[in-house]
This record gives sequence, C-alpha cells and structure tokens, in this order.
Amino acid sequence: MFVVDARAPGVTIDAQHVMGGFRTNTTFYDNVRVPAGALVGELNQGWSYITTQLNYERLALATASPVERALETTVAWANENRRNGRFVSEEPWVRDELARIAVDLDVLKLMNLRTATMVADGTVPYHDASLNKIFGTELHQRAFGACLRVMGRTGGLVSGDAVPDGGLLSRWFMQDVLLTFGGGANEVHRNIVAMVGLGMPR
Repeated sequence: MFVVDARAPGVTIDAQHVMGGFRTNTTFYDNVRVPAGALVGELNQGWSYITTQLNYERLALATASPVERALETTVAWANENRRNGRFVSEEPWVRDELARIAVDLDVLKLMNLRTATMVADGTVPYHDASLNKIFGTELHQRAFGACLRVMGRTGGLVSGDAVPDGGLLSRWFMQDVLLTFGGGANEVHRNIVAMVGLGMPR
C-alpha cells in the first residue's frame, strides 16, 4: 500500500456531486511514479492494512448522533405544530413511527458501544463492524424517512424560515442512500456476517 501525492503527474481527480450536496471522487492514475518512500508499513501487507482500516471505518459510517438529532427535531416539531385541529404528536401513527425509531436508536447505540469496546481492546471487529454498518445505514434511511413522513410537505423543504433544522433532514435522507453501498454494499456485508460471523459456506 502506498500514499500517492494527489498533485503527482498523471493523477486526475474527477469530482462527482451526488444527492444531498455530497461530493465523492473518481480518481485516475496514468503512468504515475511513486517513490519507495511512499510505502505504508511492510511490503505485501496492503490487503491486511486496508481491510482492517475498513472495519474501523464501518463503525463510524452510521453513528447514532444524526438519528438522535433527527428524532429530537421531529418530536419538537410535532409538539409545536397542528394537523386536523390537534398537535401532530397526538396522532397515533406519528407516536408509533417515532417510538420505533427511538427503540432502534437505542439498539444502534449499544451496537456501536460494543464494537468500539472491541476496538479499544485491540480486537478487529470483522463481522461486528459489518453488522453495525448494515443496521446503522438502514436505520438512517428508515429514521429520516419516518421523520419526513411525520412532517409531511414541510419535511421535504430544504430552505426557508419554516424548515426545521435548516432542511438538514431532507439532505440527510438523500445523502445517506450513498452509505448503503459506500463503504461496501450492504449485500456484501450480509455475506461477511454469514461467513465470518455465522461460519456459513461461501
């Protein structure tokens, strides 16, 4: 594994702007020369280094804090706004949606804490990181979608004085679709859980 100077001759970075105002890049290497001093760690250990790093990254891809903020924003909005003559928070389906998100949020927090403890103890969380990534990214989508449903047309707005939290929920909902395949597609992570975590055949 090497560290390549992004300004080196032959390196081209093509920005890709995606939903939610997020930017990712396509990087091209055309006859790029890399000095031996750019080697990371030991020779021929790159695969081990990058897979270990990816397991650590997966823990941070779908943390609980955005869901917690979305839930707090939506509960406050539902307590302050009326629909059909009563506060939105009094509607049974709204209470049900938000309660489900609150329970799943607690589950995600516990999963994150368990995996972070493994990392702190020096254990590489192979399938545990994949479980976190699957559950967390899919919870993000469910939670932000539920919050937007509760708010109705107001939730879909991205600017204006009436938009809760500056339109952050709508942007998160669009942006976090990327996380279901960014950092490894969730379908691949389900295979990792099956093979490494459950000992199932390939």
